[in-house]
Amino acid sequence: MSPHENPKSAPRGNRKLQRVLGTALSIVAVVALVRTFSEVRSQGADVQPGNLAVQRERSKISDHAATKIIDPAAASANPAPSSQSVLSEKMRETKPLASPVIVKEETPEVCGFSQSEVEAYLNLGNADVLDPSKKSALVLADIARDMIQSKKISEQTVGLYVAVHLAGWKAMEAEQLNNLNCEPSAECSSKPFFAMQEARAASIEPLINLAASSNDPGVYAAALYACMGAKNGGCENLSYAQWADMEPDNAAAWLSAASEAESRKDTSARAVALQRAAEATRYDLHVPRLAGIVETESAQAQDPLSLSPMYALLFSANAMAGIPQFSGMLKHCSREEVQDDARRTLCDALAEKMAKSDESLIAASIARAIGERVGWSAERLQSLKDEYTVGTGQLFEGITDKNMLSCDTLKKSNQHALRVLQIGDRAAAREAVEKRGKSMAEMAQLYRNSTPGNAK
Repeated sequence: MSPHENPKSAPRGNRKLQRVLGTALSIVAVVALVRTFSEVRSQGADVQPGNLAVQRERSKISDHAATKIIDPAAASANPAPSSQSVLSEKMRETKPLASPVIVKEETPEVCGFSQSEVEAYLNLGNADVLDPSKKSALVLADIARDMIQSKKISEQTVGLYVAVHLAGWKAMEAEQLNNLNCEPSAECSSKPFFAMQEARAASIEPLINLAASSNDPGVYAAALYACMGAKNGGCENLSYAQWADMEPDNAAAWLSAASEAESRKDTSARAVALQRAAEATRYDLHVPRLAGIVETESAQAQDPLSLSPMYALLFSANAMAGIPQFSGMLKHCSREEVQDDARRTLCDALAEKMAKSDESLIAASIARAIGERVGWSAERLQSLKDEYTVGTGQLFEGITDKNMLSCDTLKKSNQHALRVLQIGDRAAAREAVEKRGKSMAEMAQLYRNSTPGNAK
C-alpha cells in the first residue's frame, strides 16, 4: 500500500498497526504539540490548550512529525492574523489519524517479533498482538499506585500526576480504536481529546486535595499542570497567582501568573507579575520528577517495545508542565511593546532569566524570540538556535518507517527519553554533543544538512 493511498482501503489489521507504529512517533508528536503551541504564542495569537491537544492526537502517527521541525522563534518573524488560521494550516499539513505509515513492499520490524510473525499477524488482521499499550498501562498503573501509597509527598505527587494522565491516555486510546474508520473531520478528530478530558477530570480530585492539604508549592504546581485540559470544579479553585503568592521569589510562578492574567485580559496584573518575575531570585517550574517512574525495577524489567508507550505518556505529561508560562510574556514583549525603553529592559531581563535557568528547549527558543526583539547579538541567537536544532534532531535521527519499532531504535529512543526526563532536553542535547566530541554548532549543521525541514 502506498503511503498516499486511501487508508480506508487498508486491511483492518494494518490500520490497527498504524496505531502501534505511532507509539514510536508519539514522543515526536508531543514535541510537535508544544512547538506548535509556542509558535502560535510567539505570533501573539490566543490558543486554547484543548485545540492543541486535538492537533497532537491528529498528528500522533504522522510521518510528517518525524521530518518537519517547527521553530517558534523563527516563526515569530511572520505574525499570523489569528490562532485559528495558524492551526488550520497546521491541520492541513498534518495527516489524519488513520493515514498509513507503512509501505506494501516492506514489513516493519517490531521488537520481540520475527518478520514472519509480524506478517502473519497483519495478514490475520490481528495487529493488536503487537500493541504494547495495554501492557504498559497496567505496569504504569501499578507503579503509580505504589507511589501514591508512599510516605514521601514527592512520590505521592508523581503517582497522582501520572494517574491523571494515564486515565486520560487510556480513554483516548479506547476512543481512537472506536473511530478507526472515522472520516477526517473536526468532530471526529476531537472525540479522543474530549474522552481524555473527561477521564482526567474524573481522576484529578485526589491530587487537588493533596495540593490543598500540603501547602507545598511543588504539589500545587503539579495540580495546576494536571488541570490543563481537565474541566473540574476543584481545578477552578487553583490559580497560578496563588502559586506565585506561595513562592514570591520564584520567577516561573510569576511568569505563569502573568499568562493567567493575560487570559482574562488583565494587563495591569500581567505587568505586575512580569515585574515580579524579573526581580525573582529563583526559577523552578516544579516539574514532577517523572523519571522516577521508569527508574523503578518493574519498569526496567519491561522489554523496549513495552517501555516505549510509558515514555510517550511521561514525555507528554512532562511537556505540558512548561506551557502555562509563555503567553503573558510574549504579549508583554511584542515587537511593538519593546520599542519603549523601560519595557525593553524588562523583557531583556526576563529573556535572560529564561535562557539561563530553564532547561527546556522550548523556553530557550521563546527566550531567543524575545532576545531577537530586544537586540541580542547574532552569535548568541545562533547559539540558542543550534541547541534547539540538536535537541530536536536527536529525536528522529536514523528513524524510518521500517525500523521505528525495532529493538535498536526503541532502546536508543528510550535511553534518550529517560535522560531528558532526568536532566531536561537542553542538558541532554549538550551531553550528547559532548559525547560525540563535536561543538554544538557542528552538530546542528550536521542535522540541518541531513534532516529535511530543519531550521536553516
